[in-house]
Amino acid sequence: GEFSSYRKNLGLENRNLIDNEITFTRSMIDSVIKNSTYITKESIEQIASPHKKNMSLVNELHKVIKNNNYINAIELDQDTNLKSVLDVLLKTTDLKLNLKELFTLKCRKLGNYNANGLYLPNRHIAAVDITNPSALIHELTHAVDISNPELYNHVLREEIVTKYKQRINLA
Repeated sequence: GEFSSYRKNLGLENRNLIDNEITFTRSMIDSVIKNSTYITKESIEQIASPHKKNMSLVNELHKVIKNNNYINAIELDQDTNLKSVLDVLLKTTDLKLNLKELFTLKCRKLGNYNANGLYLPNRHIAAVDITNPSALIHELTHAVDISNPELYNHVLREEIVTKYKQRINLA
């Protein structure tokens, strides 16, 4: 937790320095890949080469992020379809989410995780596979559930989990 908090407070340049120059590992899920598009509320930090030919969509994404009540930044793998992500974000603008923290949205290849999406609560990151950006809605449900102890620990939630666990055949 302490390392996560420290890392979260580092700027993009320092996180990339640690990942790329010191540890020589693949970018962690909370890192920003060098050849991705990274947009914050404040600015367009970097643009992947394939996205440079779609600057109107990049600028539109920046405008949506600026006005979004839940997202503080977005990272898009260079193979991400910008139009698909924009469509999903526009569909989520009217949602009334009970989130206490802004999150970062990452559209990446998640094949190693064998999932269409991931929500990392201690880092406030919702990651969705580039082939399925609509998985964001599912991950937002996790974000609301996990980030609200009054919901997460509620007796009715426990009853639902218990009921559906009995129906799952893990064999």
